Amino acid sequence: MTKFGRVSSVFIGEASGRVLVDVVTGPNREPRKMPFLTFQKEAYSVPEEGDTVQVSEVGGERVAHSPVNTPPVEFPTDLSEGDFCFKFNEGTELHFSKQEDGTVNVELSCDGTLSVTGSGGFELVDGDGYGIVTEGGGVFNWHHEDVDFKTGPKPSEE
Repeated sequence: MTKFGRVSSVFIGEASGRVLVDVVTGPNREPRKMPFLTFQKEAYSVPEEGDTVQVSEVGGERVAHSPVNTPPVEFPTDLSEGDFCFKFNEGTELHFSKQEDGTVNVELSCDGTLSVTGSGGFELVDGDGYGIVTEGGGVFNWHHEDVDFKTGPKPSEE
């Protein structure tokens, strides 16, 4: 039987590899500690205090999952079938968009600092292999055929 409850506390258990929450499922009820489950193993989501969650019983254990609060951000207007989108606030979004030819576009925007770290280096290249490549150690290689330097407004301002 599925119930709903309100998260009263959140515990991130790095040692146990689980997110635990205290959930109150009704008036005059004591909070009960239970794991918070996500949609897939190796995916981590941490609810916030005050979130309304579903509470179910799985294998004799109560678990919380699926926050049902109305999100405080605007619904993405560019979703299509097969898309997957994480929206954290109005300025921060990670959107996987399935294209008609079966490929997937990835769009990332953030309203804070974007940090990309690769312990073995990283590549930022196009389909032909042109772009920036590093193997670490502060050495960057720029692979290109031609470089155009433009002055004037940024592409987002045109």
